[in-house]
Amino acid sequence: MILKYLGTGSSEGIPSPFCTCRVCTHARKHGGTEIRHRTSAIIDNELLIDVTPDTFSQSVSLGIDLSRLKYILFTHTHSDHFYVRELINILPIYAHRKSRGNITVLSSSYAIEEIRNTLGEDDFSALSQHIDFTELAAFTPYTLGDFTVTALQARHPSQSPYIYLIEKQGRRILYANDTGYLPEATWDYIAGIHLDIVSLDCTHLTESGTAGHMCIEDDITTIRRLFQLGNVTNRTVFAATHFSHNGNLTHSEIDERLRLHGIITSYDGLEIRV
Repeated sequence: MILKYLGTGSSEGIPSPFCTCRVCTHARKHGGTEIRHRTSAIIDNELLIDVTPDTFSQSVSLGIDLSRLKYILFTHTHSDHFYVRELINILPIYAHRKSRGNITVLSSSYAIEEIRNTLGEDDFSALSQHIDFTELAAFTPYTLGDFTVTALQARHPSQSPYIYLIEKQGRRILYANDTGYLPEATWDYIAGIHLDIVSLDCTHLTESGTAGHMCIEDDITTIRRLFQLGNVTNRTVFAATHFSHNGNLTHSEIDERLRLHGIITSYDGLEIRV
């Protein structure tokens, strides 16, 4: 599998549009890996995790052909991950997708209902001809072609937030941003399941994490417990994402801290292959 980060910033991105802090000023000056769009990722160019206000610009700047998409997962309904108006562009009047078939959109029952509420009944009905809207229950594996996707409970101030366990051909990714330290029910479910990639929220960086996000110390604690449970080995790839400028660290400064613990500092466009 190839996990590609399309965005690695928190809700305001970096640089935050109206901010003059040290991190945002540095990002405007230096560009490159200092620029962080809102967090999302794509796996094997077929499975997109979250649609953000930056999805269009991400697809252009990173050369992503979203016409190849088969599946979209939503983690939760906060606006930086749940820009559902973008789904309208799947309609034939906007997208000539030839005979590529319907896209399957999956999330909690609450999120699917919020898509309906946000778009309105007419647009939701029109999209339902081209999108298969599917409700996911936590801890219930769901087969999507070659993928097996399991929604796991997250700790985040949103209705029914999910993180995801994604498997394909014996390889597994734990995609876990927009969560604080994992709920015990999630720990119980994943106990003993081998993970090849672990992608963790690191919004707060050097600050203490809140109930809905994590910091560097939280990531270290999480990885330590994954080793204790037998989920990971020294061959597992660990990465951190969903960084906020409020953490007051530039990309290189984050990397200096994370690499000491064997954690990759993600950036927009980073690919991890397993």
